[in-house]
Amino acid sequence: MPFHSQFGRFGDVVSGPLGGTDPDQHAADTLAGNGTSLNPRPNRSNVLARKGFLEQTDASWLGWASHFSGLISIHIGSSGRRLSSVCTRNWPGYTAGQCLHELTPPLHHGSLRWFCKQVANLPDNLLTRADGSLGIDPAVKPTWIFVIAEEGEIVTGQEDFGVIKHSCLAGGLEIWSAGQLGIENGLLRLVDLSSGHYVRPRFLQGSPSTGNLIRFTRDVFLDYAKAFDMTCIHSQFDCIWG
Repeated sequence: MPFHSQFGRFGDVVSGPLGGTDPDQHAADTLAGNGTSLNPRPNRSNVLARKGFLEQTDASWLGWASHFSGLISIHIGSSGRRLSSVCTRNWPGYTAGQCLHELTPPLHHGSLRWFCKQVANLPDNLLTRADGSLGIDPAVKPTWIFVIAEEGEIVTGQEDFGVIKHSCLAGGLEIWSAGQLGIENGLLRLVDLSSGHYVRPRFLQGSPSTGNLIRFTRDVFLDYAKAFDMTCIHSQFDCIWG
């Protein structure tokens, strides 16, 4: 399976042969390098490595994919389902339903493994609410977001320029979950299921379906971290809605 849900529309480009002097291809390579044009230009393996993605023939990926399929079976058995993107605004000059977020490739993005290499140097972005619960402070920038892609990858990225959104990470494709990442003392402490494109149009706080999505998302993050021997997850890691 190609990595379309890891690279969005850009997935069609990096799955093919790279090279030549096509200016559009060069621009795509530059985006793959987080805005840095490399010489020599990167091939697909270079791009995947920089983003922390694994080939889907990799033994560790195959182990995770098998485990993830079990989590999906449980999720679907509890009325869980894939989530499709709903555009949050109308774009002048575009027909109704067209969403530029789905066509905009993210600049700063990668797998959760990639994010874990960044998190130790990122500022805390948690706040404590009046009732004592934790939330993510919207004043701390950049906002870090994630999607759980259809094949089981957790794709993370920055909400750059107020344009990069969850549907940018997924290329508008269906996903299993989406939200924001909360950081405390250089560790991933919290995920908040805040996504106007995927979650908020469909779930009400406190509903059984919301509780199911919270449990599923928490399990995916914890089991993913265990599968790939990641140490950036806080001992009190939690998933919330709102």
